[in-house]
Amino acid sequence: MATVTVDQAKLVLNSFAAIFQNNLVSANLVTWRKFDGEMNDRNALEVVEQVTPDYTTTFTTNAVADLSSGVQDTTFGSERYKLTQTIGSSMGWADFVKIRDIGDARESQALKKAALRLATDIDSYIIGFAAKASNNWVGNTNGTNTVAT
Repeated sequence: MATVTVDQAKLVLNSFAAIFQNNLVSANLVTWRKFDGEMNDRNALEVVEQVTPDYTTTFTTNAVADLSSGVQDTTFGSERYKLTQTIGSSMGWADFVKIRDIGDARESQALKKAALRLATDIDSYIIGFAAKASNNWVGNTNGTNTVAT
């Protein structure tokens, strides 16, 4: 069985990533490489990010807001993110070892199809999630909006 060198593996992965990112319709909705350094198998694919405070805004008409009752407390916190689902591509080993240089990577139909399929499946997931979220906006009696997914 043929062996794959480190440089060859990098070439295939970089080519795959380029095709994938160029064909991902929802690419602007995704934050790329945000947790690359933090998320790994040693921390169970979980990261904690500091969250900035969120303040309530008020509107007044023909007057100045009454601040004598106090102001909103500032609360700082964190948000925990955990990767619970992965989406993989099942490109065959034989297709992988055929790619020896950048020319082979550009011409590889197996590499293109695998990256395109992954982009399509991830687009479907992201856009489907966004569509469900927008259909579940609920107006509250106090004038604020929340989303339930």
